[in-house]
Amino acid sequence: MAYWRRVAWLAGFALCFSLTVAVKAENERDARLKAEAKLLFKAVLADDPPAQPCQLDSSWDNYPIPEAVARKYLGLRLHAELASPQTDTNPYEILESVESKFFCSANETSKFVSEQLKKFEAGAETSFYINSRKYTFPVFSDDYRTAVLVASGSRSTWLRTPEGIRSLAGEAAGGVEVYQRRGNVWRRVTTIQLFVT
Repeated sequence: MAYWRRVAWLAGFALCFSLTVAVKAENERDARLKAEAKLLFKAVLADDPPAQPCQLDSSWDNYPIPEAVARKYLGLRLHAELASPQTDTNPYEILESVESKFFCSANETSKFVSEQLKKFEAGAETSFYINSRKYTFPVFSDDYRTAVLVASGSRSTWLRTPEGIRSLAGEAAGGVEVYQRRGNVWRRVTTIQLFVT
């Protein structure tokens, strides 16, 4: 009986040790992923900084990376579109150099647009527009030398006409942005258009 208790104890110890090592490895992977994403988004935002409040969505987009892009730039051999990794972060945590006023949820953005539109209606300006942008969490190559993400944006425009305030048809565009890292610097190497309306 003592033999089986010892075997059970050793098996339990080995299992706990294995789980601890696995959790530690996953925590280290998550920490590296977040650190690389922060460094990458400094370059992304340097290329296209936000210019007005509520321009950046406070949640990650879930648009997939097209199969051909994943094959060409990440060297993946798959026959499906690629989803961004699951992360417990939000854009504000990763895009930490950006002021919080630029991040809004859909409800906050709707409220902001309503307030700004009322100001426009009461003012004398001839046009008014709202830009919005959303990103997917980046997908990195195994060596963290290439990163791929989807950036999408929209623009809503209102004009003051003799007949009153007129809303133009919304515009939207999205594309895959490919970045490569040299040393500690990320640079955009290409943008592949996915959609334009």
